[in-house]
Amino acid sequence: MSGSSGLSKLSETTDNLPVLSEHSADIYDYSVYKIQYMISELKEQYLEHPDIYALEQILRFYINKEVTITWDGGYPMVDIN
Repeated sequence: MSGSSGLSKLSETTDNLPVLSEHSADIYDYSVYKIQYMISELKEQYLEHPDIYALEQILRFYINKEVTITWDGGYPMVDIN
């Protein structure tokens, strides 16, 4: 994907989590992008939300290939490998 879709390319990492780059609109992994977006939205709306920790852990496990993710109704469902 490219263009002005508002989606960003995954690049460097911080705390073992990919960081979205503002210089590109390519997505390499939708699940990483979407979960990062969900975390960001929750952090903007709530100082402490119980789903933030859960989503961060899901993302870490997914990046480390300990789980796979399927999507159901816009929410990540974890399948343990």
